[in-house]
Amino acid sequence: MVDSAHPGHADYEQNALFAEIEKAVDNAKSRTDSWRGLAVSQMVVHIDEYDPVSRNPASWDDPSQKHFQEAYTNMATKHDLTQTNQPPPLPAISLRDAERLDILAAQEHARLAAAGQRETAPYDPDEHFRKAALGMLVRRFSEVVELRAIHDDARSRIQNLNRPYRVLANDLNNRVWEQIAQGATEEARLVQRALDTADIRRRRK
Repeated sequence: MVDSAHPGHADYEQNALFAEIEKAVDNAKSRTDSWRGLAVSQMVVHIDEYDPVSRNPASWDDPSQKHFQEAYTNMATKHDLTQTNQPPPLPAISLRDAERLDILAAQEHARLAAAGQRETAPYDPDEHFRKAALGMLVRRFSEVVELRAIHDDARSRIQNLNRPYRVLANDLNNRVWEQIAQGATEEARLVQRALDTADIRRRRK
């Protein structure tokens, strides 16, 4: 489950991390696409592998290698949300758990309001889900319950493996995007909502 709070120093570190992620997303949104000369009002991401398929063929269908990467970038700013080296593992999160925490928080907010009591902090109806959505952007697919489920389902539908690994990787990544866009499963709906919450636009290869 996504933690609702971390007291003391852990809470400070978590808030600092989310602030850094939000800053990186804002920087990406305000960037100009130098290839097309268009202002980018949303951060645009595609699915990539930490270990290039050309170097590690097994990465084509490894959810621990898959991640969201900013699509439009330049050499000076590309490390806002991307790295040349693989990042250290992060705790797994669940968008569903975050959504449930917001529902519980809304119920508590309503209870306090009915009792005429003040809350100790400003009420944010999407606090937990927004944090999980931002956390999704810096995690491997294997570290987000819903992304792992979508990835594994898309992989199970690929039968023709007699193709170059890069072609297989692109096919898998596009299938993941298709599932997210269709929103036919609970996992796809949650990832779709998370991308919308973070104001992310998708880009297929």
